[in-house]
Amino acid sequence: MRPSSRSSRPDSPHDAAGIGALIERIDEHNAAWERWFASCGVRPHRVRYEDLDADPAGVTEGILAFLGLDLPEGRAIVAGHRRQADELNAAWIERYPQK
Repeated sequence: MRPSSRSSRPDSPHDAAGIGALIERIDEHNAAWERWFASCGVRPHRVRYEDLDADPAGVTEGILAFLGLDLPEGRAIVAGHRRQADELNAAWIERYPQK
């Protein structure tokens, strides 16, 4: 859903149990990836969405450095996304109990 659509729905229901179930699923998937990385001897380069959002060029440069690559001469890193969170997301984050 586009951000403008979400922000026009202030009555969207907050489902703490549903959010909790999704967070649990994400945690399970992350644990499965960690097991896979360990079993294959893979050292992943971790990128947090919040860091990418705050500094897309810096995070991309970090990825290139991790891979041992240089940005081609004459090329620039230009963000191709914008943060999709809005006031509704902020309100839900405030309402959801943190671990």
